[in-house]
Amino acid sequence: MRLKILFLLAATSLTMVSIEALGQEIMPGYYQQTQCTASGDCGCSQCAAEPLRLLCDPAGCGSRNWVNVNFLYLRPDGYSVPNLVAGSPDGTPRERVGLLDDPATTNLLGNQRLADDWRPGLQIEFGRWLDDRGDKAITGSFFALGNGEDSYTFPGDSNQIVSRPFFNTDPTVNGFDAELVNLPGVVDGNITVATDSDIFSGNIGLQKKLCCCDDRCNGTARRTDFFLGYRMFGADESLTISEVLNPVGGALIPAGTQFNLFDSFETRNRFHGVEFGLTNTWQKRRWTFGAAGKVALGNVNQRVRINGSTTITVPNVAPIVQPIGILASSSNIGEFERDRFGVLTQAQLEIGYWVNNRTRIMVGYNAIYLNDAARPGDHIDLQVNGTQIDPNIPDSGPSSPTFDWVSDGLYLHGFNAGFEFTF
Repeated sequence: MRLKILFLLAATSLTMVSIEALGQEIMPGYYQQTQCTASGDCGCSQCAAEPLRLLCDPAGCGSRNWVNVNFLYLRPDGYSVPNLVAGSPDGTPRERVGLLDDPATTNLLGNQRLADDWRPGLQIEFGRWLDDRGDKAITGSFFALGNGEDSYTFPGDSNQIVSRPFFNTDPTVNGFDAELVNLPGVVDGNITVATDSDIFSGNIGLQKKLCCCDDRCNGTARRTDFFLGYRMFGADESLTISEVLNPVGGALIPAGTQFNLFDSFETRNRFHGVEFGLTNTWQKRRWTFGAAGKVALGNVNQRVRINGSTTITVPNVAPIVQPIGILASSSNIGEFERDRFGVLTQAQLEIGYWVNNRTRIMVGYNAIYLNDAARPGDHIDLQVNGTQIDPNIPDSGPSSPTFDWVSDGLYLHGFNAGFEFTF
């Protein structure tokens, strides 16, 4: 996690250096100045072939307010999950179906990252300059990604053998085991694994000009600003496993009996902290090039909620509901909460073009990393005591699955495109 933070900070620094080099190429004479001071008369340049809004006087041309609207396309890094659904070839003996130590068992879902698809979103940024020369401003922004939903259902056809593998800690077994989901002649069923996530963030603070140089007649400028303010970041994620099982009727199970099983793992992360950073912007007439790096230090409140249920429906009998599933049992069901020290880093690149003195269009790249977050997949335990999920068997052996806190990072990156309007 520390390496990711250092990587983002280093990437931001290198980006700023690269854009500085680009500026030296397109404005060599300007960058040979020994001092960085604003010209005596900034603003809408009358020296250039046409009026230009220059960086050193962004409040000029009769406007102190601005609003940015950016359309986002970001990809979260997702989270790892263990083997949740397994397959077995036709003819596999019932007692060997789904066992992870059997070479014939295949992984249908698991040992991979889920909830890592590209997702659209929207960001709105606003600000107001507090003086005529644009030295200080109050700024704020908020973004949210579209709800990330995905689901996977098995079997693909009624003849496919499907099961849920786990390690049975029942002392009489103490080995790999599996719950049958679909096995022709034994049980007709299906399983659905669904993921859901919401990611959003916002900040508000004071922006202060540290340095600005401009050349009105050539329409070139560069500016450095410092930001200090408040930052929040939220990530809500969940993973649910649902089963519908219809066993073939027999002496022990009446015909028409149905089992509905449900396991749920939900996480909630809320970061609140103090954010500071630098923004460098270069201008060549109507074109702008920007690079920003920010770091926020604060607290991450983490919550994990685990829930499960089993509903048994027998024809002409009231349904029986048990408050446990397979991976959510009496030993780990509940809501857990803790606070952790958090570091949120963000790196931004942007290229813009002033269509006129009030409207600018831009495209850019964003990368955000939170060093400590609770993720659903990290709190799934495949060690299950089979005696806890069968009410007809007395409990024996260790209580499992168990809950243990696991720290993980959350990273997202992607592109943005939008416009800025000043008024």
